[in-house]
Amino acid sequence: MKILMFDAFPVEIWGTVADWGAVLVYSITGWFIYSTFRSQLQVQRLQQRSIDLQNRLTQIEISRYRYSIMPKISIQKPSYDEKISHDKVFIDNLEIGFRVLSNPIKDIRFNITLSNGIELLNEHSPNNLEFINSDNFFLITGDIKIEPVVMPGHIFNYNETIKFDFIFNDIDGNNYSQICFLILRSGQDSAYSENPVFNLPTTPAV
Repeated sequence: MKILMFDAFPVEIWGTVADWGAVLVYSITGWFIYSTFRSQLQVQRLQQRSIDLQNRLTQIEISRYRYSIMPKISIQKPSYDEKISHDKVFIDNLEIGFRVLSNPIKDIRFNITLSNGIELLNEHSPNNLEFINSDNFFLITGDIKIEPVVMPGHIFNYNETIKFDFIFNDIDGNNYSQICFLILRSGQDSAYSENPVFNLPTTPAV
């Protein structure tokens, strides 16, 4: 019996069945490797998204907790005696009260500045103001001098803004800044407090 030969596919050109089998095995192996690699990338992306979401949720919880313990300073309307002498207004026995709302406050530091840029009181240049602190209320007292505008009829008109820059910590040591303003306006005084601002920790220079 004569065995048919496939002369149309010479072995020298097309290879043997074993060669084609090897090619098929390599192709299937490569496809599995590629599929596995794609699956790993998808899993890594999902894991990264989960980590990012968890980090955001953690930051939200941290912010909520920090807000829950954040102290806030509220400035009260002042009391004082007004004296006019030699075209100057003297604010004597000035008492400015500040109330700490909601949460305990620690390590209060502050500067007091007039609208002309003169610092009345800070850590380095104490003036004639006094700082009295208690648990949730503190008082700044003293005397200041104001340069008024003399109106016709010898009427003294003044509008002085006193700025209080506070820096303080909460019970966990987080640091905040807050600004309060006192406006002395010829007997029509007003006062308001801005919201505290959280100060990010500074990284020491290398």
